[in-house]
Amino acid sequence: MQPGFVNFQPVKKDQVVAFSNNKKIKAIKSGKLFMPLYQGQGEDGFFLIKRVPKIFLKISSVLRRVRFDKLLPLLPGVSWASGTKNALLVNKKIAWLFAKEFFHLLGYRSKQVNKTHLLVKNREEAAKYEDYKNEKWLN
Repeated sequence: MQPGFVNFQPVKKDQVVAFSNNKKIKAIKSGKLFMPLYQGQGEDGFFLIKRVPKIFLKISSVLRRVRFDKLLPLLPGVSWASGTKNALLVNKKIAWLFAKEFFHLLGYRSKQVNKTHLLVKNREEAAKYEDYKNEKWLN
């Protein structure tokens, strides 16, 4: 990271934020820097984040509360990745419009399997008790 950056600092598209192997690393879009807690000095890595409109957060909250995600395999291009039903396989040729963002709002994290498919896993189900069991915000 370039020295002097702090968490949640606004950056502009194409602004140089770091160097890697003597090559400039530029922000691919305008947003705010989010740096992992373990590197508060701004020396390691970063994410670009943006504000999510409140209406989407409210929709997300309602859909999660009613466990809407259990109906997702009924959607075109969406199927269970395995018999354990802990991940979904999404055909991007069918479910192409905002697929990644839609699943993210439902608590899923995606991984590109190939050019046509995403594998999405529900992070709340996978990590709810083991990773976060002692966190105040869980209960």
